[in-house]
Amino acid sequence: MNAGEILAGLRQPGLDVAFVDETGTSQKPLTGLAADFVMMCAVVVPSEGYQAVKSAIQDALVDVDQGIREFHATEIVNPDSKSLWKGVPLAKRLKAFDFETALLVDAAESVLYTYISGEQYYRDFVPRILQAGGTKMDHKAALKKVFFARLPGRMRHPNRKAAVVLDSEVSLHDAIKIQDIREPEWFYEGGVIHAESWVEEGLQLADLAAYTLNRVFHVKQRRLYGKSGPFDDRIDALYGRLRPKLIDLLAREEVF
Repeated sequence: MNAGEILAGLRQPGLDVAFVDETGTSQKPLTGLAADFVMMCAVVVPSEGYQAVKSAIQDALVDVDQGIREFHATEIVNPDSKSLWKGVPLAKRLKAFDFETALLVDAAESVLYTYISGEQYYRDFVPRILQAGGTKMDHKAALKKVFFARLPGRMRHPNRKAAVVLDSEVSLHDAIKIQDIREPEWFYEGGVIHAESWVEEGLQLADLAAYTLNRVFHVKQRRLYGKSGPFDDRIDALYGRLRPKLIDLLAREEVF
């Protein structure tokens, strides 16, 4: 199959599709927040409802009407001078955030995540890894390794298969790539599909979920300093609506 056919197969019945994105915060933007924070986040959508998600996003982007080809939470909330979202009025950006919020809450069966800070990793885990004879790697690579090791167990279902789509960090030029995963026999295409978020709309929901789980910490800090922005209440509210669907893949377990 070619790339288009593989991505079209995400809508076949009987799949649970995990759309995965990563986020983080370099350095230490606010007092009290950990430095070099990184998070992996997967939004699991049953394939039977995925066509409706794709169509809704495509129709909503036409309504934005700025030549914008994807919903990207960072740009919607705080667009820089290079972003096409910079030309979208605040009221329309708030409407876009509300639209995607409703779609995410409705479509997501669950939201699976892991996170760690560089501070915590290098202080608490690297000495133990080296003492046990393991290989040192940076905290981002280590978290990704653990995330994809734990994800298959959480997605296993006796009557369904799983698909995993990861937002590519580099341009794939309208193509995709597939990375091997443990237990490939019950994963669609036998591994993790790398695609760009403007190509596969479900990744835009993962972007919003990851952004929310990260930024909710910043929202709480800004409130302490009386610096709340127009999106902060919405981010906080979305986090509250997602909480019943959240599953920490590392809860109450050894991390590395």
